Formats: sequence, structure tokens, C-alpha cells
Amino acid sequence: MRERVLAVVGAVCLVALALVARSALSGDDNGSDGNGGGGGRGDRPVVACVSDLAEVCRALADRGAIAADPPTLDLDEAAAPDEKIDAWITWDPAPGIANIDGPETWGEPQVLGGGALTILSNRGDLATLRSGCGAALTWACVADTPKSGLAVGVGDGQSAESLARFYPVAASLVPAGEDFTSLTSTQLRAVVDSPANGQDRLKAQVKTLLTAPGSLNVVVGPRPGLEAALRTPRGQAMVTSAPTPTGDSMTAVIVSRVDTDGSRSDGSESKGLKASAVLGVDEASQALRAAGVEPGTGSLAPPDRAGELYAVRKKVG
Repeated sequence: MRERVLAVVGAVCLVALALVARSALSGDDNGSDGNGGGGGRGDRPVVACVSDLAEVCRALADRGAIAADPPTLDLDEAAAPDEKIDAWITWDPAPGIANIDGPETWGEPQVLGGGALTILSNRGDLATLRSGCGAALTWACVADTPKSGLAVGVGDGQSAESLARFYPVAASLVPAGEDFTSLTSTQLRAVVDSPANGQDRLKAQVKTLLTAPGSLNVVVGPRPGLEAALRTPRGQAMVTSAPTPTGDSMTAVIVSRVDTDGSRSDGSESKGLKASAVLGVDEASQALRAAGVEPGTGSLAPPDRAGELYAVRKKVG
């Protein structure tokens, strides 16, 4: 009996010692669990997401691919992000736009998912659009719709998501032989101010188009997300169309932080994350689909697009 009691006590002691050792190795007693709390970074990168892609970050954190409690980082703070952030999941070309105000903040983006930019509308509003276009539906016609009293959903012209959606509309307003600096605030604001209730994010605008007829007439967005709306009961009265010129896409990307000296002021090293690691998490791919893009597809915008959309953002703001 005495030997059995001693064996049990010994086993309990071994378990206690193992727990103490594990705590010391993981840094549990100083808050360094890799989630950014208490200034600790752990072994996992701190990855921020724009608000409308936050579910992608949550999925990665839940699977342990990135640090827990991922922060939100939108374009208005991306030129001077928190030092703990290693990478950013956003919409192309937001990293390039941020780099104009904060040179060498972000490196080369990697594609996570994308979809060709198109429009969603009901059939009656599409007929109105086409009536002013002649033989082909063009982005210039979409830009002109406010003159017909139609409301266009493109976002506020300030966020990464909105600028990615806004590009073909803004480009159609640039006179031949001119560049984006020739655009006027009046031209751009006519589109942004066309909805009586203001602009919103893509998912909210698709819902408004489906459930509140007349509040919006046209929504610009990536084809996979807009076509998903057609498969809903209310979406059966809607149609997607691809104005010309075609070829522009809305692409979600991940981009790593650039460290000029290879380390941070707290002594830690920057950690990046490959696109393949994001796409290797099924829940993250599902979140990308929910955001309206197809994982593993899409393309990066030409280098000059960041400057063009920087000009649009300044004029709309």
C-alpha cells in the first residue's frame, strides 16, 4: 500500500514539473504567447487584415497559422502601421498606395484570390444603362449613371476595398491623352455621392440591392461574389454584366512588412507569411470566397495603378 501511494505522489510531481517546464518554455508567465499581448510575439507572425477581410485573419489565427487576436489595419493607417505587425492582408494595390506616404513600408504583394470586376443590377436598370451606351455596355456608361438618377455602389473612394472596385469607373473618366491627375473632384464625387443613403462595403451594398429596391441600382464588384448573389431567392431578378474594357480585377493579397535594418526596436525579427500558407487553411479560403473572390486566382495590378488610385483617393477625400 505504501509503495502504491508513493507511486501516485511521484506521478503527480512529474506532471507538475512538466507543466512548469512547458510554461517557462512558452513564456506563459510573461504573456509572450505569440498573440501580441504584453508585447510578446512568439513563433507566429502578427498578421493584420483590412476590416472586410477580417474573417480571413480569424480563420488563420484559429488554426494557429498566425498570432492570436489579429489586429485590423485599414488603408488610412497603413503608411505607419504598428511596429508589431509583420504582414497585411488587403486589396491590391493598397500596399503600393500606402508606400507613397510611407516609402518602403511594404514589400511585394502575393495573390490570395481575385475576380474580374463586373456589375450587378436588376434587368430594368441594366436596360437603362444600355440605352445610353449604344452597341456596348462600357464603364463610361456606369460612370454616367448618376446623370440618369441611378445610384452606383463603389464604396467611399477611401478604403482599400473601394479603390479596387472604383478603378475602372475612374479610368473611364480620364480624357484621352491625359492621366488621373486630370480628374476633378466633381466628376468622382458625382459617382460616390449617387446613393442617397451613402456608400458602404461590398457585401452590405449587395444586400441593399437585393432587399431595398431603388436604394441602389448598380453595384461594382468581383464576378464570383456578384454571381453568388444571383443564386439567392431575391437574386433571381438580378443580372451580372461585364462592361468594356474588360480585364480589371479585384484581388486580395498578402504583403510582408519591410524592415530596413532586419529587426524591430524591441529586438524581434520580422516574420512574413507566404500566400501558400494562407491558402493551405481551408477556413481562410472559405473566408476569401465569402468576401467575393476565388482563392488562388487573380492578378496584381500594374505598378502605376497605385499612383493613379492615390490621386483618386485624394480628390474624393
